[in-house]
Amino acid sequence: MNVTWLNAAQAMERVDVLMALAGELKEAPQWSHAQWVVLVESMREAGGASLRRDVVVAEENETLVGFLVVATVAGEAEIESIGVRSEFQRRGIGEELLRALVGFCEARGVGRIQLEVRESNERAIGFYLARGFAAEGRRAGYYQSRNDGGPTEDAVLFSRAV
Repeated sequence: MNVTWLNAAQAMERVDVLMALAGELKEAPQWSHAQWVVLVESMREAGGASLRRDVVVAEENETLVGFLVVATVAGEAEIESIGVRSEFQRRGIGEELLRALVGFCEARGVGRIQLEVRESNERAIGFYLARGFAAEGRRAGYYQSRNDGGPTEDAVLFSRAV
């Protein structure tokens, strides 16, 4: 398995593949094609307090099996999305993506990683707790129904030092 940080051109070439993988994962944000394009366009060196986004992918036999999208600003990183193709889950790919993010943050002087998780996503919550993240709060009603008429859900906020 290869874990690779994409530059903006590489990410733009893979927008449809990234979007398709996210679409397979019920817990991943279901961003539109236009939202993915905006995300890729923000993949640039940013100075000062400007927002920067980056994408790291995991590939096996030239097939995309996982990705992580991170936004960094003012010395902090936020995982905006992370996903692993269902048939590749529980093989350490999420761990490798997170390890790549920690190295990325260390190299850039980013001191903290943050994220939010749907409160019903017990598997993800366990994953982050086992990797040094701590729950630090909630956002009431943050997640909307998944178009199934269900209720909104709270987001559990997590963070950890790099």
